[in-house]
Amino acid sequence: MADGFRFYYGCASGSARKALRKMEEPNVMISYATANSTPFETIEHLFTDSGGYSQLYNHHEYPSSDKQYLSYLEEHGPELFALRDYPCSPELLSKVDSTVEEHQWRTTHHHSKLLDTYDDTDLSSEPVAVLQGWSPHQYLTHLDDLRTEGALTRYVAIGSLNKRDPETVARIIHRVRDELPSKHRLHAFGVKTNVLRRPRVIQSLDSADSTAYDIRTRMQERRQTWQNQVYHYLNMKQRIEECIQGSGSQQSLHQTLQ
Repeated sequence: MADGFRFYYGCASGSARKALRKMEEPNVMISYATANSTPFETIEHLFTDSGGYSQLYNHHEYPSSDKQYLSYLEEHGPELFALRDYPCSPELLSKVDSTVEEHQWRTTHHHSKLLDTYDDTDLSSEPVAVLQGWSPHQYLTHLDDLRTEGALTRYVAIGSLNKRDPETVARIIHRVRDELPSKHRLHAFGVKTNVLRRPRVIQSLDSADSTAYDIRTRMQERRQTWQNQVYHYLNMKQRIEECIQGSGSQQSLHQTLQ
């Protein structure tokens, strides 16, 4: 893992977006599929997600072209952006009548195609390949496939981790980290503090993200005000700080914000 650990806060709802803007949170993940996907002025480190799950669940395929996605990236200039992938959660596979192997193949194929197009642009944003699978072995198989096809980027993310057993997620992260050469950086999509508390998880990652504070607001508050979002965001931020300190890392969350 590179020095430091960065946590990105997702903002799918309008109230979450306002909360992060009011608190001047510098590390933000915005999904291309979000209704309001325009970055706000206080963001210092922007990670753009392709929004694969919601777009495939609703449309069975990406409704916009790769050219449109790249044009969006050129307009907003994130530091990092996810290549378009095909998640492998059982709910989505059932919805679109597909398999893990099919979605892995489609992810690899789409990565290769998008990287070819990316090479012809003036984009300075860094592409992030997304590993897909469900079992630890399947993620490693997909890692080999991306490497063979020349689609394994310097920054790599692990997908389809949300709402899964924390021990399983930690095992997947460790297996992937052990397989990746040290020159590659590693991100985990959609992991909460119950995963980050597991031994060696933070040491294995360079970054992670979550919208858990937003989900907690929807579950616990009658009204989704930005003030309520701030409350849950600050609680989550404190828990992440405690995870980092507990990991033995010499770099605190405060330092990563500089």
